[in-house]
Amino acid sequence: MGTIKLFKSCLVAFTILLLVSVSAGAQEEGGSMVGTRAPQFSVADVSGNTFALDSLISQHDAVVLNFWGLRCQACIEEIPHLNELSKKFGKRILILGVNVDALDAGALEQHRGKIGVVMEYPVIPDPDFTLVDMYRLVAAPLTIVIDGSGNVRYWHENYEPGDEKKLEETIGSILDGKVVSK
Repeated sequence: MGTIKLFKSCLVAFTILLLVSVSAGAQEEGGSMVGTRAPQFSVADVSGNTFALDSLISQHDAVVLNFWGLRCQACIEEIPHLNELSKKFGKRILILGVNVDALDAGALEQHRGKIGVVMEYPVIPDPDFTLVDMYRLVAAPLTIVIDGSGNVRYWHENYEPGDEKKLEETIGSILDGKVVSK
């Protein structure tokens, strides 16, 4: 009986180790949708302008969704870099800042001025977590790049200085390395 118990214990330990390993792999990808078709959406920004993904990808070579929060320091640190990328690539890309604080447009506008940085791209309130659920947000910031064919090409959770370089490389590869300014 001792051998069978030892075998069962080893089998249980192996199974747990395997599950943790698979789970860690999924965590690394952050629930990534890279290589899949981006979920379609139609949303309004804080000014009431409507943005529909199918229309956006027909007008731009890439759409960048950046999920961010008012109290998320990493999110706030990433904003100036997103502003720079927007300027660098001009109208070939569109960045949308999707807020994850469950605030409507009015409340979001009241609080947005307190973060100390201006977003130079449209800001989307997501009070019902519609986009958060569609794009499987686990942690903010989450930055997703959708190419002109509607496919997710980049998926990155969190932000640390230097992350913007990989984002810029991905956008550059989508745009065939051609940088066009406004």
